Amino acid sequence: MRLATLVFLSAFMAQARISVTGDIEGRFAASDLVCRGTVSAITALSREGATDATGKLTPVDYDISFSDASCYKGTVKSQRFVVRIRRHDQSQGRPGAVRTRELLFLKTSEGSVLEPVEDGRSAILFWDLPRPSPGTRSGIPQLQRDIASVALDRRDLSRSKEALQLFLSFGHLDPDVRATLAQLQGSGDADTRLLCLEARLKTAGAGDHHALLRELAVALSARGGENPPGMFEILDVIAQKSSFWDFEALKMLVRCPYPLLRSSAMDAIRSLRAPRTMPFLVEQLDSNDPDVQYDALITLAEITNKGGDFGPTMDTFEKQPEKHIALWKKWWQDEGARRYAAPAR
Repeated sequence: MRLATLVFLSAFMAQARISVTGDIEGRFAASDLVCRGTVSAITALSREGATDATGKLTPVDYDISFSDASCYKGTVKSQRFVVRIRRHDQSQGRPGAVRTRELLFLKTSEGSVLEPVEDGRSAILFWDLPRPSPGTRSGIPQLQRDIASVALDRRDLSRSKEALQLFLSFGHLDPDVRATLAQLQGSGDADTRLLCLEARLKTAGAGDHHALLRELAVALSARGGENPPGMFEILDVIAQKSSFWDFEALKMLVRCPYPLLRSSAMDAIRSLRAPRTMPFLVEQLDSNDPDVQYDALITLAEITNKGGDFGPTMDTFEKQPEKHIALWKKWWQDEGARRYAAPAR
């Protein structure tokens, strides 16, 4: 049995939930051991519910025993090992639950002592991946293929979609996994189609970005209701990886039902600093979204190098939006439309 001492680990979540976000590849590279196993026992090493002289709950150390362990990176000497976790905030309850399946990212600190590879979030999964064959399961590509096998199991649609959303935490996808996503994108479930599209977009090369972004814009323009799954993971992709070739798709996203996506698309258009975008920007001065209005106005100011009342701060704009919008509309009518008319198609 191997003893792995953890300095700190975020709260365990509920059975059958996923709690991994951020850069999985970065964690994988920084880890000496990436393994998974089943929680078989949880033992409190100090008294639960104890308080200090001020009445504040004191930290509690726990030993969490894992069985049925296997590795994607590094080795464990047997299929059983123990992780020691210090629960700083007892009000969160016991860390974990027996029989949950978990994926742990650990690094060596001193000798054989291990600590978590963290970025402020828990690095744990809560589903049962396929049982590995001896000597065949290792590395990020195999981890991705195992997650894909969970996504392909459509008997539990909720778990399948949770697995798909996990792909948004990778920067690169194995070619077999990309083929699986393309296959699942034909699903009759709208969220499944969207998650597959988002994962492909987030990890796309420059050649595929344009077509995938347009597909995403079409899908979101026709969608309503609450925020779509995976939205937060692709905001930076839209804002930072789009080019002028994506302008038509970005225009569609500016008109989609979701404020954060509209803002991300406007950030992408702003970064283009392209005079050819100006007719569209002038149209957005009449948007029902004040943030879109301001983004359009300030982008016009940057393209034309105008300051003063043409380029106010957000606070100044919010006090008298009509004043600043009227200035731009008059300029467009008197001068701008002739200089920056939309090109003929």
